[in-house]
Amino acid sequence: MDPLAVALAFGPVAVYCAIIGLINIRRFPLVMAGWKDTALLLSAFSGFAIIGPANLFFPLPAYLRFGVWVWVLLIVLYGLIIVSVILWMRPRIVVYNVPYTELRPVLSEVALALDLDARWAGDCLWLPTRGIQLLVEYFPLFRNARLIAVGRRQEFQAWADLEEELRRRLHAIDVGPHWAGGAFLAIGIFLALMAVLSLAAQPEQVAEAFDRLILR
Repeated sequence: MDPLAVALAFGPVAVYCAIIGLINIRRFPLVMAGWKDTALLLSAFSGFAIIGPANLFFPLPAYLRFGVWVWVLLIVLYGLIIVSVILWMRPRIVVYNVPYTELRPVLSEVALALDLDARWAGDCLWLPTRGIQLLVEYFPLFRNARLIAVGRRQEFQAWADLEEELRRRLHAIDVGPHWAGGAFLAIGIFLALMAVLSLAAQPEQVAEAFDRLILR
């Protein structure tokens, strides 16, 4: 396989796995806005976008006009696609490295602090006064949860308040590191080594592949 393609494809994925691994070996939960989580995930596949669609459907007429600057335009286009996906998504909050037995009581306390009329219906939480209705999706294998908006009529400022209050209260809970952190970190290191070794082992092929990809 083309060593440059290997590095471009697996380099960003390696960084993503390492970040997720470091998050999960922390002793405390991490609360992240849903748009940040989505942006991080889509950025991890940016290398596949470069060697895949961007390479297969390369705009040659634009290259003849703008030269190598067309790659800047393609990267900006990918960034705009990420922004479009984020804007289309419903509000959500992601909580990493938290047991469900710790999350639910804290979430109930936060909901009542924001809205005294807050109430549960199964895994759905409704804050009628604040305009929030959400579903809790919990993944026990990875010990993380997603709080996903139910319906399009949501108050974005209320979601920001919910995120901030959750972050403040969960930060003080020591849950210990999770085994998934070590697994993700090991995968990230393995992929990073594979990318670096593929570049170092075949420098001439890398230079040729770079010329084909960038300079055409």
